[in-house]
Amino acid sequence: MAMIIPIRRGDFVCYEETIENWWGNPIGVKKQAGTVVSNPRDPYTGRFCKADEWCAVVRLQPKQGEAYDVRACYLTHIKRLEDFTCEDLAQLRSEVTLNSLYESDYQNSFGISQHSASLFFDSYLDDICDRAREDGYLWDYAEPGSAYYKEGYHTWPEFLEKYDTTDNLYAWWCCYDDFDWVTYEGEAELRKAA
Repeated sequence: MAMIIPIRRGDFVCYEETIENWWGNPIGVKKQAGTVVSNPRDPYTGRFCKADEWCAVVRLQPKQGEAYDVRACYLTHIKRLEDFTCEDLAQLRSEVTLNSLYESDYQNSFGISQHSASLFFDSYLDDICDRAREDGYLWDYAEPGSAYYKEGYHTWPEFLEKYDTTDNLYAWWCCYDDFDWVTYEGEAELRKAA
């Protein structure tokens, strides 16, 4: 049985609710990230209750806009990028495609917007390329045997095996003083609408 993490005031969460049309058919999903500004309570009696009770309601304050009440069962915790551990970074790295041109390749289970994830990993790739240059490590995307292959250069997989490590990723993550530039799934949708 999965452990239920209680929702409390000050938690950073994602609100996700299925939107239905007039006939009750699902037509989309509403996602919004925000901070819980009230402890769970019963909307009928006003008493405080556990977040896993069916009737529990909390007040959600998005980054932009006014606070509103939502059912606690629609909320999931979001771990902020600044609170990541080394294991979280390794998990995030395993979920994305490094050096991809498509933001869809940066979709992840942590709720970090694809744009923010691509910014983070593009800058990480620049960092490990700089480390390789400092070490005199030559690499190219071309495979041996192709017309573009340069003799004496390492291949892309060899480069990744040597420099794309959890230690290098954690060292790059530690370079950031603040993470205000990071958006989460619900926040990214809000910014597009604004």
